[in-house]
Amino acid sequence: MAPFNPRDKAQLWVPDTPDADGFYQIKVSADESKQALNGLGGNVHDGTVVGIYPGNPVSANTLWNLTSIWPFPFHHFP
Repeated sequence: MAPFNPRDKAQLWVPDTPDADGFYQIKVSADESKQALNGLGGNVHDGTVVGIYPGNPVSANTLWNLTSIWPFPFHHFP
């Protein structure tokens, strides 16, 4: 049996503290460079291209609010 090998903590993403409107940055958990998930181009739509971008200064493209409300429900597969 292979030894247990959890994912590298530096590869995990965590939500930052929400702002007054409930939006937050999604950052690399153990990254000293403070990289954040970024909706490149600033247009949010189905198929938006995302990338990694510095989280400071905070820009609108790095703020997220994930939801399971229609029209973007989370899907559960059996």
